Amino acid sequence: MKKLFYAATLCLSVFFVSSCDSDDDNGSSTNTIVGNWEIFEINFFISSDEGTLDETFPTDVCNMPFIISFTEDGGAILPDGDIGLNFEGNPSLNCSLNGSDINGTWQLVSGNDYILTQEGDVSNAEINVSNSNNTIEIIIDGSDPDDSDPTTQIITFRGNRN
Repeated sequence: MKKLFYAATLCLSVFFVSSCDSDDDNGSSTNTIVGNWEIFEINFFISSDEGTLDETFPTDVCNMPFIISFTEDGGAILPDGDIGLNFEGNPSLNCSLNGSDINGTWQLVSGNDYILTQEGDVSNAEINVSNSNNTIEIIIDGSDPDDSDPTTQIITFRGNRN
């Protein structure tokens, strides 16, 4: 299993991870994602023939607020950097934020399903807003269907409206 986790070192750009932005274009929904969201934890679920990792990590190790902004016009502003897992010993969160922002876009497909785009990269995400619109959960399936070692990678961000 350790071999799998070394091979599957998960280094996702913060934008991709945070790219999950969705919004109701007319703002009439009570579950709008428009606003600023401070992410407080990230859950990585990785499963393959060699084993499973299902761990949640606080983002306070990033040494700066991890804030994602979703605008009414379909824009997204995300921190630039990398977030990944370190598998040396016990798994731990690795953060490298450079202090600048990345611009992206989001589009509501239907229900809680969104398409997020950043510099030509497209991601599908499920976004759930709860607790009177004060809590957000962004779920990205990072599985690679072309990978010879079938691996499921699901990243979940949880945060509060800031």
